[in-house]
This record gives sequence, C-alpha cells and structure tokens, in this order.
Amino acid sequence: MPDWIRIPPSKITQYLLDLGSPRGESKARFFIEVCGFSPEDPSAFAEVLARHPYTAERKGVRHTRYGPQVEFVCEIDTPARGAICVLSAWSLLPRGAGLQLLTARPLSKQERRERGPVEQG
Repeated sequence: MPDWIRIPPSKITQYLLDLGSPRGESKARFFIEVCGFSPEDPSAFAEVLARHPYTAERKGVRHTRYGPQVEFVCEIDTPARGAICVLSAWSLLPRGAGLQLLTARPLSKQERRERGPVEQG
C-alpha cells in the first residue's frame, strides 16, 4: 500500500467487515455476502480499497466540519462477483500527507440509475 494511502485496520475489522458493528452491519453484509470478502482476511479487502483512488472516478471534494473529504466511485475487484461499483470516502490529510479511508459502501439505487448502464467488456 502506498505511504500516502492510510487505512486504519480497525476501519476494516471493526466496521466494514464486522457483522456485529451497529453502524457497519449493512456494509459488512454487502462486502461479505455479495462481494465475497472475508473477515478472516481483512488485508485483502484493504488492498482492494487502497487501489480505489487510482482506478475509480473522483466525484470531487466536500468540505465538512471534520475537514475536506473526497469520494471515489465505481469498480473494485471482488472475490465473488468480479468488478462491482462502490463508493469510497476518504479524508484529505493535512499538508498533502495523503488520504485516509473513512468508509466504503454500495451505490444506492438512485446513484446506480444516475450512472446508467455499465458496459460489459
């Protein structure tokens, strides 16, 4: 993983792949049951997410009370389904130090409609 991409291990193990997480259960269900990622191998999911800023479309920067955040949308490679379109959100770290993962999620029905059909290649 590049030095400028930061993914706290707890973000994966206690949130995005944790079916017992009060805030992350629905995301965990998607990433485990639909995508095929495993809580027993959190580093595989972290590696896929670390590539997302390189391979996905950047939606832009939002300014929040916690600082600037950038979102990336579309494909990640999944063990169960191949490429699936998701959204990942990242904090822009101070002084250009890089990005830190905030969350990832499937696109909503509205977001999928707005994107239109995905070309199969």
